[in-house]
Amino acid sequence: MSEGNDVASAIADGSLGDTGSVLVAGPSKDVLRGVPTGLLDRAAGDGDGVVAVTTDLEPRTLVDRIERRVSGVARDDVAVVDARPQGDAVRANPRPLHWRMRSPMDLTGTSQAVHECLSTLFDRGVSTRHVVFDSLSRLVLGGDVQTVARFTHQLLVLADAPDALGVYPTYTNTTDEADLAQLAHLFGGRVDVRRRGESRELRCRGITGTPREWTAVEPTTPDRIGDVRVR
Repeated sequence: MSEGNDVASAIADGSLGDTGSVLVAGPSKDVLRGVPTGLLDRAAGDGDGVVAVTTDLEPRTLVDRIERRVSGVARDDVAVVDARPQGDAVRANPRPLHWRMRSPMDLTGTSQAVHECLSTLFDRGVSTRHVVFDSLSRLVLGGDVQTVARFTHQLLVLADAPDALGVYPTYTNTTDEADLAQLAHLFGGRVDVRRRGESRELRCRGITGTPREWTAVEPTTPDRIGDVRVR
């Protein structure tokens, strides 16, 4: 586990690999900051790869975050699907591990790009490939939740493999509980995050060997990546 990256320290060894996929839910990006990469760090091993899908974050920021926060994953083994709104500014010939979509709602294109990235990493000898999405909430806001659920299910099937983890954050301030429930049943586990005063708390469901009660989280040395530590 990376230094200072023990947001997932309450999670038992191997339990995330068994879980396969996790929905991470909290009221905002700031409250969730550091949790998705903390979960990836808990699941990833030396020589693993990551496919990251962004609908908002700059791709370089996302790659920097993964490189800094997820031990065992080399920068060259991080693929990015850039699904931020781009209009016509899309490369006709994308790089093998960097694809660009016209918008977050190009779900077919995004699914194809994730498949290509997973295949390219496998061809390069990376057998365990994790997937992280920056947020499903933007997709729910831009379309209907049934379509987003079908798309998410497709990604989960594409990436399903022993020891691989999929991490999909959602923001509860923009995604209501009914929509969240339709998404949650797709996942092997769920991690809820909330703020309490100066600290945060997380609670896990559906993850073997993990306590279901809220666990206090406090900040460590601040940085722009979003370091957190579990007490």
